[in-house]
Amino acid sequence: MRQTLLSIAQNVALLCMSTTALMYASAARSQDASPPSQMPNDFFDAWSARVQESRNSQPQWLPPLMTPSPLITELLRQDGSYQWLGNGNQVLNLGANKGLFLVPTKTVEVDLGIPSFEQRYGTQPAAGLTDWQFLQVKQRLLSANREEGNYIATAAIALQAPIGATAFTNHAVIVTPTLSGGMGFGDLNVQAATSLAIPMSDGETIGTAWQNNVTLQYRLGFLWPEFETNWTHWFDGTQRGGLDQVYFTVGALVGPIPLAHGTALIFGGGYQFAVAPPQQLQPVLTPAYRDAVVFSTRLVF
Repeated sequence: MRQTLLSIAQNVALLCMSTTALMYASAARSQDASPPSQMPNDFFDAWSARVQESRNSQPQWLPPLMTPSPLITELLRQDGSYQWLGNGNQVLNLGANKGLFLVPTKTVEVDLGIPSFEQRYGTQPAAGLTDWQFLQVKQRLLSANREEGNYIATAAIALQAPIGATAFTNHAVIVTPTLSGGMGFGDLNVQAATSLAIPMSDGETIGTAWQNNVTLQYRLGFLWPEFETNWTHWFDGTQRGGLDQVYFTVGALVGPIPLAHGTALIFGGGYQFAVAPPQQLQPVLTPAYRDAVVFSTRLVF
């Protein structure tokens, strides 16, 4: 099973990298035909135009609060949450492994994560950095804007480094391949994602997690109410092997609110609560927390 999952991760990674390489090669050939004095600046001079072209060739939705988004977006994003664990502790998370999202080509997004900080209150107080998802690369596979079909599909792969404080680390590099997509029906859209969180070490303890998310999102002008289902199944591992956890998230986003120089602000939040299984404390807390307030702020540029 583990070899099969690693093979899936490698195939998604190769798909992202090979498609990106072909696009860069095509761009390089186009630059070869330009006067040499223009070549170093063409890529960056055309950056804003490429970002706008990317937006125009896909649905005009907002990335959900929790579900990995299939959209290719350029923004600075910082999320957070306050969780009630159900064992007498609460956790404040600032950052949620978000950061700077860049769009170097029309169909590619490169996410540079900013390390997140957690503070745990209650019977087991602790504070420090969490493990760091420092890189994610997304490759859009197909898309159409609202006038041409209103759909999208994207492949991605993310890397997480075990830099967290003792209370918050998995002690393992995590590789997460993801397939995501969405379909719009007028002002209603459905976005979904499926991914595998595969530990590169200590897999017999941590286990491989299969994560599935579905979001229903509706546009009311600048207000985007949404409902999400977040389900995780652990294939193996002594901590949660064979277990499932399911959360519902009810929330809303506001935006994009235009600012100066082509930038825009998006913000929002919601309430997430576990619906399955009944909480167990051993060998580790499952579900990982009972309920949480989540929030998100994004600067689009």
